[in-house]
Amino acid sequence: MILLTFNIINPDRAFKNVAGLSDEELLELTIQNTKAILRSLDNKEIRATFFIEISLVSNLEKLIKKIIADGHEISFYNIDSTLSQLEEIKKWTEDLIGKQIRGIRMKENDFLLSEIHNLRFSYVSLDEDTALIFPFKRFERKASFTEQNGLSILHESISRYSQIPYNDFIFQITPLSFYESMVIETIKKR
Repeated sequence: MILLTFNIINPDRAFKNVAGLSDEELLELTIQNTKAILRSLDNKEIRATFFIEISLVSNLEKLIKKIIADGHEISFYNIDSTLSQLEEIKKWTEDLIGKQIRGIRMKENDFLLSEIHNLRFSYVSLDEDTALIFPFKRFERKASFTEQNGLSILHESISRYSQIPYNDFIFQITPLSFYESMVIETIKKR
């Protein structure tokens, strides 16, 4: 069951570089912020799934090994990769960690489900359209779960507690008890 997930995305794609940081400095910030998240999770013995953008995977070898060593799951986050890039990086990562990568987060029509199934994924986490104006999103939506073409299809859910944009910075400044309450509430409803 996936209760808590984090996206590790390429910061130079996602944010305007107003601070004038180099690509290497942005990547190092992402690594350090992820390590801070890992420390917080470890302190409370909470496990999570980290969806890593495909274009970043080869630059995060040490971080990926740490995430796995700490007992968390690695999955992929697709923004604009091709199917052949996905296949190549999946094989490379599985060789690196000695485990199968089971999940991928993507927009609904990025790849055919049969193609994802052929790459031996177990589940697809469908990303909600983030182009929607944030305040107009529904406060609560039950995440639907279906099975198609041998894959579990998970739709992103929205917390009843808040519409805070969840990223590594927000995670670090928000009390962990907030996240614990969300996890406990989710478990109670199942």
